[in-house]
Amino acid sequence: MDYSAYGWKAKFSVIVATAIAVTIILSSITENDSILSALRKDVNQSRRLIFFDPKTFVEKKDGMSSVTTAEKLLGNTPVSVFYNVWLSPDDSEKARLGKNIIEEQIEQVAKSGLAKRTHVTLNIVTIGAPVDGSFLTGICGKNHLHCIHVKHYEKGFEMVTQQHLLDYCQVEENQSHTVSYIHTKGSFHSSAWQDKLRRKSMEPVLSDECLSLLDGDTCNACGGAFRIYWGPFYFANFWSAKCEYVKHLVSPNEIETKMQEALDSKPKEMTINKYTKQIPASMGKNRFAAEIFIGTHPRLVPCEPSGIIHPGPPQHRSTQREEPGAAFTPDMAVTGWYYLPGLLWRYYKLYDEMPLPESWVWSFYPEGERWRDAVEQFGYPRAHEYMYNKMLEEKRLEQTISSK
Repeated sequence: MDYSAYGWKAKFSVIVATAIAVTIILSSITENDSILSALRKDVNQSRRLIFFDPKTFVEKKDGMSSVTTAEKLLGNTPVSVFYNVWLSPDDSEKARLGKNIIEEQIEQVAKSGLAKRTHVTLNIVTIGAPVDGSFLTGICGKNHLHCIHVKHYEKGFEMVTQQHLLDYCQVEENQSHTVSYIHTKGSFHSSAWQDKLRRKSMEPVLSDECLSLLDGDTCNACGGAFRIYWGPFYFANFWSAKCEYVKHLVSPNEIETKMQEALDSKPKEMTINKYTKQIPASMGKNRFAAEIFIGTHPRLVPCEPSGIIHPGPPQHRSTQREEPGAAFTPDMAVTGWYYLPGLLWRYYKLYDEMPLPESWVWSFYPEGERWRDAVEQFGYPRAHEYMYNKMLEEKRLEQTISSK
């Protein structure tokens, strides 16, 4: 452009404006580099030992917000492992063995699929004998883990740790995170079998395969041994799950009461003639509430590291094979507490919600598709009444035909 018509003042103004623009651009580039550098530094900081003892974990959520933001910008899903530690308060030999388990498990965490993740936090809840802070600090530091000693309880079951996990997932900024649950299995009943089961149960939960499945849409809970003996659960109680699923679960401290209410109010025709010796475990009594916690919601989509959404054949036969009990009869598909009728009743009483039409339960349990259609047509619990009356009607018809 010819600026001669505007004189030297115009030329000077253009030169000054250009200089200012260049300065702003260079400043912006420098600032962006500083931001990225700070984010990477923040992420690297999270891999170093940061050990403190908050009154409750949720109070410290703001302290993790910047790390979470960094992880999102750098493309990593944050993973928070909740670790239930029990040490015998009155048996020094058990306490010594318990410390060995702690050291072994923390090392296993450090060497697992989590090692590929940038933001991993190990949240430790201790129960029983107090654990020396320097002991935990030393192990976490040696394994380059970001550890938080959430709280110590003199007494308690695994539900206290699971409650911290639930509280974490119900914090808004954590709902896109993944959580893992592990515990010192074998610290109470020590044996070679318990040691083997603990190691084998932890391995898939923290594997790259499970964590990758949870990053996607394949499932919302993953572990090494999904079972449905008396309801959906992960054998040995080691699992990883999406917070967006976990946040909807009832408190583990309320499970026993709610399950008893469901049992007391069940339809009179609903029968409990299978796994009667396992009533405490199946009903979540006392410590067993922690065992069934993760599988209580109708929106559970379980998988194992292989990516299988539910193991075994497409019907319930694996259930009978895996646990001894009364032989299956067709009536159980409509009245059995440990089959789909009882599961739907528990969903109704605990959550007032049914599985989605595409849920795995409809294809896994006998008569599942008929149940699904009845629920969609009549709602629940009217669907139960319909299915029961339909069964009686079909029986009468069969008797009429056979008598001719």
